[in-house]
Amino acid sequence: MIEEIHNYYTAEKAGVPYVVLAGILLVGAGILILFKASAHPISKGIATGFLISGGLLIVIILSNKYYNDMMIKELPNRIDETELELQQSEIGRMEKVMNVSFRYAFLGFACFITILAWLMVATPSYFWKGFFIGLLFLVLLILIADTYNSKRNDEYLESLKTYFERSKCIK
Repeated sequence: MIEEIHNYYTAEKAGVPYVVLAGILLVGAGILILFKASAHPISKGIATGFLISGGLLIVIILSNKYYNDMMIKELPNRIDETELELQQSEIGRMEKVMNVSFRYAFLGFACFITILAWLMVATPSYFWKGFFIGLLFLVLLILIADTYNSKRNDEYLESLKTYFERSKCIK
């Protein structure tokens, strides 16, 4: 069971290079827009939004990688737990993640996208319109990543339940 948990945390880190690349591309696009089209306020706003979005994306994914590395380092401390205890705690943790974290994350993303859209419409400043457009890229990229993460976590939870059911039948 420890190996299953280890594989889960390792898989959590699999998207790090892609997200870092997306962050670098956003920062690069922001810098390029600033140098090539900074005369227009909407361009300045989009560039600023891209710079902030790219930077935040990189910070978020690197902190996620650090967290998963720490969880992997903690696994040897769980060696004294029985298979049943490990299974039950992982199933409980993953059910909480699936039922609480993802549900509220998707609601939060929907609210954030709605707020950004309203702010883009409501503000008279073209700089701020561009800035909110740039921030939308951050929200959309995180939403896409979270959707894939949700699917992967659902598969992991199902494999834990199957593993748990098989181990009950064996005993």
